[in-house]
Amino acid sequence: MDKLSIIGLGILMMVFGIFIIWYTSKRQKNTGISSINNFQGYVSGICFIIGGIIYILKKLHLS
Repeated sequence: MDKLSIIGLGILMMVFGIFIIWYTSKRQKNTGISSINNFQGYVSGICFIIGGIIYILKKLHLS
């Protein structure tokens, strides 16, 4: 893949992570099981953002 598509895919992963965090923050705050789901939403959003950054750095050999 060329450099532009690698950067584009990494940015797409980061935008998806931001969308997950935004969606999770807009959900209703309940106790019990839904609080676990909110935690999983925040963690997965952060993982997508970090994964996008790592993907760009590894594929472009910048790390």
